[in-house]
This record gives sequence, C-alpha cells and structure tokens, in this order.
Amino acid sequence: MTDADIRELIFAGFFSPDIVASYKKLSSDEQFKLANLLRRQLQLGGRMIFFTQAIDLLLPFTKCYFMTRENKFVLCLPYEKNEFNLARWSCLRHFFFEVTAKVELFWLRHIPIIGFAPSMSIGNILLYKEAIPNEP
Repeated sequence: MTDADIRELIFAGFFSPDIVASYKKLSSDEQFKLANLLRRQLQLGGRMIFFTQAIDLLLPFTKCYFMTRENKFVLCLPYEKNEFNLARWSCLRHFFFEVTAKVELFWLRHIPIIGFAPSMSIGNILLYKEAIPNEP
C-alpha cells in the first residue's frame, strides 16, 4: 500500500465519511505527509509515535502532556480556535488517537502556572526551576 492509496481511502471515506471534509481543508503537501504517517502507523503500529510527528506537521509548537492519574492528554495549542485549526485537530484526533483517549485542549494559552517552588509537581508532571540566589 502506498501513500497515494491511503490518500484515496481517506477521500473515499474508508476511515470515516466524517473526516473527509477536514482532510480536504489541508494543503496537498500536508495531505500527502499525513497519509505517509498514517500508512506507516498502519504498517508498524504505535499510534503515539506518529501522533507527535503529525502534531509537528499540522499544529507545530503544540505542547502535549499526559496526566497519568487522570489518564488523559492535555494539549496546549498556541492557535485560535477556528474552523481551519479545528479541521487540523479533527484529523489528528481521528487518525492518531485511540478512540477511548481522554483529551483536554487549551487554545491560545498554556496551562497556567502561578509560581515555582525549588521542585514541585502538577499531577504527575514534575516542574523544576533553577535556584536563583537573592540579590543583596
């Protein structure tokens, strides 16, 4: 199976008729690159490996965190929540996330952090800050 075959299957609604409209909103280059990632995922398995590459392709600079206690992903997208970006997210969610995965999206902002202790954690995410000596 080639990338072009995968692309044809997407346009034919093989993966889902609902995703065709979102996929068509991508540039031709992005469609082929996404089809390549999808083909490799289908051949090799391992959705998350290809998910991170797909994020870099369609929504670069997005921060992705996994909260182990809550068993969910948190994505901080530095983009406006609009039709263009929702179509991109729709493709990512549909092709590269497990159906049962819990996801929380933060559009145009990062997870707010009020302050730092020398080391602290939010859920199971550890945060570190270098100790800065007090100025005299």
